[in-house]
Amino acid sequence: MAPPQKTKKQKKTDNIIIAALLLLIVFSFQLILLISSDSNTFLLSSPSSSQKLPDGYLYMSCSPSEIYCGELILINAQHHYNFEQNNISLFNMYEHKNKYYMVKDKNVSASARLIEALNQLMEDFYNAAQIKDVIATSGYRSLEKQQELYENSQKSESGPYWTAAPGASEHHSGLAVDLGIYRDEASYPFDGEGQYSYIISNAYQYGLIARYEEAKSNITGVYAEPWHLRYVGPAHAQYMFENNLCLEEYIELLKNYTFEKEHLKIKTYSGDQYEIYYMPVQACSQGLPVPSGMPFTVSGNNIDGFIITVKTFSA
Repeated sequence: MAPPQKTKKQKKTDNIIIAALLLLIVFSFQLILLISSDSNTFLLSSPSSSQKLPDGYLYMSCSPSEIYCGELILINAQHHYNFEQNNISLFNMYEHKNKYYMVKDKNVSASARLIEALNQLMEDFYNAAQIKDVIATSGYRSLEKQQELYENSQKSESGPYWTAAPGASEHHSGLAVDLGIYRDEASYPFDGEGQYSYIISNAYQYGLIARYEEAKSNITGVYAEPWHLRYVGPAHAQYMFENNLCLEEYIELLKNYTFEKEHLKIKTYSGDQYEIYYMPVQACSQGLPVPSGMPFTVSGNNIDGFIITVKTFSA
């Protein structure tokens, strides 16, 4: 007896099931597009690779040029900001600040992370000191603007000590802000002393660091600038503050914590816990090993590799 013939309805159902299974298979093996919110860099992740990884990790493919992007990039006279590899998102500080500090004018812009951190810091500063005369005087700077400032600085004896050369300024990244004092229609420099020491002493809790300290000027190449804050993220700011490290020292230290070795573990002021490791770019031919089940961020160091920051516990 011949087998019963399938009806058109049954054939249609079978075709739908087969198509769905094929789609699922393709989706399971395709590269998954991820977007790094810290550097606005598009990365591709792959669930498999020829080299075996520990359970809970997968390879995320990336381009070597992405070492120039992220919140932990080191920018100084030796390592200039890479404009070609960065496409940062900037926001108007005047429009997004809170009521606890001022902004010089409507032309000052910065990254969203920096503005959010500064808003929180300045609100807590006001609650502690009842002072609202701090003003953000400078945020993001273009290469042309830095060139103008640098040329003007050459006209004074002290200028070159305070103004970075074009390309060597952290302001290019949108992750740095300069503060001042504006009171009774007069401007004063921010020295971080007296009641304002609260800002310097507590900035790390919000992911900010006082980037240029006098004691570290031989390393940073910049004289003391208590008014200059840089966003690096809560875990990194916490460790740098507790261990009295400038960014140059911290970036070098992280090279000891590679993926294969012990990772740096940090518990922040808020109770969140992080695990941090470094991957040199030459070791990333198969991709970056990243956790498959925990939130993480990736930043280049603007020199020779990537820093992966994994949040292992949220308080």
